Amino acid sequence: MSYKDKSLDDWNTNDLLKYMEDRHRELFNCGYQPFGSWQMERGMIGRAFGTTKRSGDYPKIVIKAFVDYCFNNFKPNDKYKGVSFGFIFTYQKNVLQVIEEKYNRKQADKKKVDQFSKKEDKKELASWFNS
Repeated sequence: MSYKDKSLDDWNTNDLLKYMEDRHRELFNCGYQPFGSWQMERGMIGRAFGTTKRSGDYPKIVIKAFVDYCFNNFKPNDKYKGVSFGFIFTYQKNVLQVIEEKYNRKQADKKKVDQFSKKEDKKELASWFNS
């Protein structure tokens, strides 16, 4: 099954690699190449994104947003026609930090709203029983 047919939560290293290969060809009109070796590239992706056996160091949505941002903002030149995960993960961690911080803030805000909603539900129930 293709990554296109799966939810992001069900993606694995191979799905992210295929996604990056497709985006790379679309944006840069050339094949995707690993940063160093394929083994090194897969290892970096597996640690950050997760594998079928192990959760990644970051939520999958954060890594995909990081890849999308970096790919969309990369400007090819004569020396570097494309970009790889290993490169962006090594040299653009500041971008990853910004995305991760925004994600964490959004999750914290969502948690506060959920807690507030539960308190409001209790108040509403209490007023309903007391009436």
